[in-house]
Amino acid sequence: MIYIYYSDRFLREGRMLEELLRSTIGNDAISRLPNISKLAHQLMLPQIQPSGTNLYVLWAGDSADLHAFLRIRDLLTDVRCVLILPDQNATTISHGHSLCPRHIAFDGDDHAATAEIIKKIVIS
Repeated sequence: MIYIYYSDRFLREGRMLEELLRSTIGNDAISRLPNISKLAHQLMLPQIQPSGTNLYVLWAGDSADLHAFLRIRDLLTDVRCVLILPDQNATTISHGHSLCPRHIAFDGDDHAATAEIIKKIVIS
């Protein structure tokens, strides 16, 4: 299962990526988490599927989103995730790496390429 988070402030961009994922991977394999609370709740649930089956796509549309992810960093330990950062500032990238994602993309990157990378992570 792929869980995708993007805040409502970045609805248009997030929906574009979500639709690309749905067309690439399939509707049944994707679930949107509408807020950080739902994301944290999902991360705290016992994992019924084998470890490493789930993938979280986390879109930090701005520094507030990134700092929200950093606040729940302990929940992201041992979780496969793809992180989309708002910019290529050295501090932003450093914070992003502290979450140990499988892949880092940036706002403004080609969403189709990001969707293909996510597909490869899911298939492997």
